[in-house]
Amino acid sequence: MTAGQAAGAAAFNRVISAARCAFFSPLPVLSPANQVLADETLLERLLVRNTIFISCASCFDNKNTPHRSEKLILSPIKTRMMESLKDSPKVYIPPPLLYVATFLLAVLIQKLLPLGIDFFRSTTSKIIGSVIILVGLFFIFPALRQFFKTKNTLVTIKPANSLETTGIFTVSRNPMYISLMLFYIGLSFIIGNWWNFILLPFLYILIQEYVIKREERYLDRRFGQQYLDYKSKVRRWL
Repeated sequence: MTAGQAAGAAAFNRVISAARCAFFSPLPVLSPANQVLADETLLERLLVRNTIFISCASCFDNKNTPHRSEKLILSPIKTRMMESLKDSPKVYIPPPLLYVATFLLAVLIQKLLPLGIDFFRSTTSKIIGSVIILVGLFFIFPALRQFFKTKNTLVTIKPANSLETTGIFTVSRNPMYISLMLFYIGLSFIIGNWWNFILLPFLYILIQEYVIKREERYLDRRFGQQYLDYKSKVRRWL
């Protein structure tokens, strides 16, 4: 057996091993139709299945030239798949940090330009704040539970694993941001000041323009018509 034939046989054996892995090992179980998974393992196996026959054609190339045809044919396929994995809402500042920063900014302004805070030290204010926080819990716990159940990500610079359309997400498309807004308002009644409420419209605009609308554009790219149908049925906030 010549060196070229030996190299070809070795390459063929590698292709056969890859084929066994791609075709006979179990693929991840997909969730229901309304949840589209972006699983890297699945994508890698799909890439292998597309490369098997191209690789076989060049296994016994006596010239030992690089598999240029394989690269040329598979490049568009691989590029599209990798782009899907890399795409994200691109919200680089964690949304909870925006709420915290706005609250602290109100505290700072209160020190520089103080307004009366007698109401916020009253029992009535604390009761109102506590009730609002309890309402916020009604939104946050079911939303987090559903995210963990579907193994979705809370990180806004990572791709979504699924589109949430059931449970609390039938009430609002953004129950977590509603809950954070309610926590902000509730804490403002308990330990805040008037500046917390003066800054509230700016916080609302910031969350909607910087966070929510970016996420909406991403979900439109990621899930297409499925997201548009959901968007037409459920409101952005309430």
